[in-house]
Amino acid sequence: AEAEDIKLCPRCSAFIMKINDGSCNRMNCTVCGCLFCWLCLREISDVHFLSPSGCTFWGKRRWSRTRRILWQLGMVLGAPMVISLVAGVAVPVITIGIPIYMGRKVLAGGLGSRRSSLSGCQQCLSVTSSVLLSLFVSPIITAITVGVGVPLMLTYVYGTVVLSLCR
Repeated sequence: AEAEDIKLCPRCSAFIMKINDGSCNRMNCTVCGCLFCWLCLREISDVHFLSPSGCTFWGKRRWSRTRRILWQLGMVLGAPMVISLVAGVAVPVITIGIPIYMGRKVLAGGLGSRRSSLSGCQQCLSVTSSVLLSLFVSPIITAITVGVGVPLMLTYVYGTVVLSLCR
């Protein structure tokens, strides 16, 4: 076995051997149960491979320092444009999409499933009332989605990414 195929667990220092078969870099120590990254030998969280650490889920080595910094700077500089684009698309999609979805769902009989027992007038009234109700509710859902989603994305980009740039 080569030296790069055997490493120490970051928690208990037990020897861990990775078979060089192209498998993922998420390792589990059988001695202490520690989940760690094979590339950086740090204990990992659920978002370790999504973070700008340079560790890839598949692959044999981390990104170079230059590539990591360029990626992080791209995220920091491009985030306002991407976040505003996502929010700009989400607002009309949610505001218009929910009433259309509700109208189609009620018309198809998916919500009440009593479609056959309703007269034409009652069916028209139920579709109209569901669309009108969703027209009042969808802006609230839109405001909550954008009001929570945008700050979360900004916190991630300007919190996590900027902190990792400083390391």
